[in-house]
Amino acid sequence: LLNYSSVLFGSILWSQGQSLRSKMYSLFPFVPLAFLAIIEGRRARLLVPIFLFVSSFVASEVWRYGGKKPLIRRQSLSRLFFATFLILGFMLVLQTGRADFSVKNLPLSLASSRGGVFGHLSGFSQWFNSRGLVLTAPKWGANTLAGPFQILGIKERVDGLYSDFVTLGRGRLASSTNVYTVFRGLIEDFTLLVAAMVLFLVGFIAGKAYEQAACGNILAVAILAAFYQFTLWGFIASFASYNIVFLSFGVLLIYFILCKAFARPRGEFLAC
Repeated sequence: LLNYSSVLFGSILWSQGQSLRSKMYSLFPFVPLAFLAIIEGRRARLLVPIFLFVSSFVASEVWRYGGKKPLIRRQSLSRLFFATFLILGFMLVLQTGRADFSVKNLPLSLASSRGGVFGHLSGFSQWFNSRGLVLTAPKWGANTLAGPFQILGIKERVDGLYSDFVTLGRGRLASSTNVYTVFRGLIEDFTLLVAAMVLFLVGFIAGKAYEQAACGNILAVAILAAFYQFTLWGFIASFASYNIVFLSFGVLLIYFILCKAFARPRGEFLAC
């Protein structure tokens, strides 16, 4: 919880920082997380905080500039491509520590692991074609909100969220995955029709949060950051399926509540 919360606050420091030194300080939380990712061989240990950083940073930029600063610029794109290259290289290093990886047979090893890296949409497609339209018993949030449900003692969270796997490809190049994107959880929780309504509601709330953040409402930054995290991590699952990630946004919201209660309000954008 401390590490993930530090990442969220670090992204705000990066957004508000003026000097290179202050920006470098904001990256310190990634040091222990990178070591954990290497030791445990789990990509999510690093991917989750990266997405947390990006989500909180973008929301902070909306608050800081009132939504008037373009987030996608030529310089930003070059940095994004460079960062993506570094992340993919780091993921490859982590992959070498897995038991099924063989440097001697590198192409086959990479092909067999593609399901865990790129197979999420294919996995969801296979699941939806076989069971997505025949669900009759909604779970009412047990998948999408697995983290809070476990904290409240309603239902224990399954490691990896789902215990069933689907096979992608054929023959020696076949791979498997049990990651089905956020949409499987939504459909299982609320059925297909209600899941579409839930997504509409989430988008509506996010739009209002964007407007409020651009007008200087600091509390809206936490809600907007949570929406960005929901969107970015949606190719895996709902971020609220993870206790620590869910609680880290709670810590961020409490911090903003204290800021609004005791700090002077920002004078910009309050005329919206």
